[in-house]
Amino acid sequence: MALFIQEENRHSHWLGEFLKAQGYPLLRSCWTDAVFRVARKLLGFGLMAAVLVCAEIVAVPYYTAVREMTGSAWLRVICTRLLSDAGDALAIPGGEPGGGVAALEIVADVEGLS
Repeated sequence: MALFIQEENRHSHWLGEFLKAQGYPLLRSCWTDAVFRVARKLLGFGLMAAVLVCAEIVAVPYYTAVREMTGSAWLRVICTRLLSDAGDALAIPGGEPGGGVAALEIVADVEGLS
C-alpha cells in the first residue's frame, strides 16, 4: 500500500509541475484526499485494494485520451508514464496484460465479495 501511495504522489508531482508551468494554480487540499485517507483506515485491505484497482482501470482510458488529444509533448510523456505505471499496477503475475478485471476478481474472492 505504501508503494502505491508513493507512486500516486509521484504522479501528482509530475502533473502538478506541468500545470504550474502552464500557469494554473494548484489546489492546496481537496476533500477527496481526506475521504480517501479516512476510508483507507476504516475499510479492510481487500475493499481498499478493490477501490484502488478500480481507480487504475479508470485511469487507463482517461490518460490514453489525454495523451492522444493534447498538443503538448511534455503532457504526452507524463501520460505515457502514468499508463505504464497503471499497466504495472494492474498486471497479475502469469496473467493477461492489462488484467485489471482479474485483479479485481482476486480481491473480491479474498474478501468474499464475489
